[in-house]
Amino acid sequence: MATLSAPPTETILIVDDEVQVLALVAELLRTQGYTVMSTWDPEEALRFARAHIGPIHLLLSDLVMPAMTGQELATEIRAIRPNMKVLFMSAYS
Repeated sequence: MATLSAPPTETILIVDDEVQVLALVAELLRTQGYTVMSTWDPEEALRFARAHIGPIHLLLSDLVMPAMTGQELATEIRAIRPNMKVLFMSAYS
């Protein structure tokens, strides 16, 4: 007999300059029960990180973006939220 598990309670911040990728990933995670904040703008992501009351468990960020790299963004956000995990995604090999 399968055990039912509780729905996810984690909050994920997604940042990707490709709007279609951003929308797809956000929707997939929402349908799995995650709380999702998403933006194409790294500066807005920083504002989210500063303003959000609860925890942000994961930053899921594109690695290559025009305004700021994902690594730069992660460094800045982890200065605000040091316990947040980071996962990079990229269409580049």
